[in-house]
Amino acid sequence: MKVFRWTECLYIIRKWRYERLTELISVIVPVYNTEQYLVECLESILKQTYSNIEVILVDDGSIDLSGNICDQFARNDSRIRVFHKQNEGVAIAKNFGIEQARGEYIVIVDSDDMIEERMIQVLYDQARTHQADIVIGNYCIYDENDKNYYFYVWDKDYVVEELTSQELIDRQAGAWKWNSSAFIITVCKLCKKELFDEISFTHGRRFDDEASTHRLYLRSKRTIFVNDNLYIYRTRSGSIMQTKFDISWAKDLVEVFSKKISDLVLAGLDVSVMRIRFVNLLKDYKKTLEEYQMIDTEEYRDICFRLNIFLESEQEKE
Repeated sequence: MKVFRWTECLYIIRKWRYERLTELISVIVPVYNTEQYLVECLESILKQTYSNIEVILVDDGSIDLSGNICDQFARNDSRIRVFHKQNEGVAIAKNFGIEQARGEYIVIVDSDDMIEERMIQVLYDQARTHQADIVIGNYCIYDENDKNYYFYVWDKDYVVEELTSQELIDRQAGAWKWNSSAFIITVCKLCKKELFDEISFTHGRRFDDEASTHRLYLRSKRTIFVNDNLYIYRTRSGSIMQTKFDISWAKDLVEVFSKKISDLVLAGLDVSVMRIRFVNLLKDYKKTLEEYQMIDTEEYRDICFRLNIFLESEQEKE
């Protein structure tokens, strides 16, 4: 029989009381061939000041040492669970991780990024204070090429605000003076797990964030935004933010936006700001098709038709 000293008993009691007063938060990390950055990522998660977390590592068929790194961390920290699966893409990996989650809230972290040690605590405190279904933070960028940090937010810019679905959608479309991407990406967010009961990430979409986050906002009863640098987004060769924009990417984005605008119209929201962003995207797609000498295609004719509809409607307003 193990005998505990009073200091150990006090620690156990405090830990028990803390876990009763806080809620379990599930941190989902989809992992694929990021051995070079994975240790930094996991260390930043395990250093969180909010300790009542479980970390779900979904190794999506990595062929480097990423899977071994996951297993090593799991052996050293009981909060970590590792799942190894065949490669099916990041969207399915995220969906799988969410299905395994036991927490009341979901946080998603990309395996090549890092988070500030206070991130989960800040987001959770705001969720409790405002009874919010979603709390959004902001991020800074670490450029792997020049080893510099780039910040969107400074101390004077800090703000906490409640945003309506309309305001969130408009900010996604660029109607904000700072970093609109913070409202599109799925990282640096604390979301009630129940929101994912009818919303999942779309397999085969490069821009699964763009296709999904607006649906989370539409289902959220209250959404809070904290304009603070809580997440460190790493850009590197091969990452989405650094990959060349080609014709397949343009096509994917157009399809995502078409469905997105359909959702917003059905929800009764004003899509005028999103409409301008969509038109600019169509123009970029048209230019890309021209660069690839694909003007004698159904896709090109479809884009021209859509742009002509827009131009005619604008002329009628004049």
